[in-house]
Amino acid sequence: MNQGGRSLSKRSPGRQTRGFLATVLSTGRGRLVVALGVIAILAALAVPTLAFIGLMTPSEQTVASQGELARAPVGGQITAVVRIDGQSGDGTFTATFLQLSGSNAYQVTSERLRIRLAGDTRYAMGDAASVKQGAVLQVKGVLSAANEITVREVVALTGFVTVRS
Repeated sequence: MNQGGRSLSKRSPGRQTRGFLATVLSTGRGRLVVALGVIAILAALAVPTLAFIGLMTPSEQTVASQGELARAPVGGQITAVVRIDGQSGDGTFTATFLQLSGSNAYQVTSERLRIRLAGDTRYAMGDAASVKQGAVLQVKGVLSAANEITVREVVALTGFVTVRS
């Protein structure tokens, strides 16, 4: 049949065309290419996820007890998890020391600290604006005076850990 100079043909009802994916999967090489593609996508998603988890997990250096905090020498390196209670007029922050009580769980203690941010403080999963009242932070720095930490590294843990009163 010719209509407007073009030939029209009808597809027979019993014949079906195969889709692209079915065609690719019908060969060994096609299945291999699809499998490698899936693996590449999973790897692309896994790498940033694992990096994120690594950043959000407090380091092994986290001060685990009030006793260790009390024995830490002035001038020594210290890593602690704290909850920011407020900001003082001199630019320091008041904080409550949190003691590790389980996997990503911390217990509020009666120990109060002053947190002073160094000019070259580095931030992971947050920034300077993350240091505010109620924030839960892992801080690493130097014990500059009794119960005062001059902080060089901050990891914002708010929302990623549980704090029990």
